[in-house]
Amino acid sequence: GGKKYTVYAVQVTWAVGGEEATVRQVMKRYSQFEQLHKTLSRHVPEGRTNACGRYVGLPALPAKRLVFSMESLFLEQRQQALGALLHCIMEQVTDYLQGHYTLPTGGEGAWQGVLVSNMATFLGVNMEP
Repeated sequence: GGKKYTVYAVQVTWAVGGEEATVRQVMKRYSQFEQLHKTLSRHVPEGRTNACGRYVGLPALPAKRLVFSMESLFLEQRQQALGALLHCIMEQVTDYLQGHYTLPTGGEGAWQGVLVSNMATFLGVNMEP
């Protein structure tokens, strides 16, 4: 038999400029989230809460498997954490697409653009502003 792995089903929703919200069901392995995070981390600054209390930057990726006990609970928690990761990123994508964003201080341009294009690829959608 082949190696067993888990596929996480995460729902992503976003809306731009008063349009109807787009909902996308994403079915991805943890390694695909890991690859996305690695790609984004080359361009997107580490996440932090800015002066306005908005989260900006790249959130942390939930940890790789640590404990083998309570497998179903672990998988459930990881699924929630991956969902939260995407939610946090998509909030910033939506802000960027609506024109509500600030360039990072000393940044070499809008890393948010990189965020948008990578998320569009990851979700298999077109997000042109």
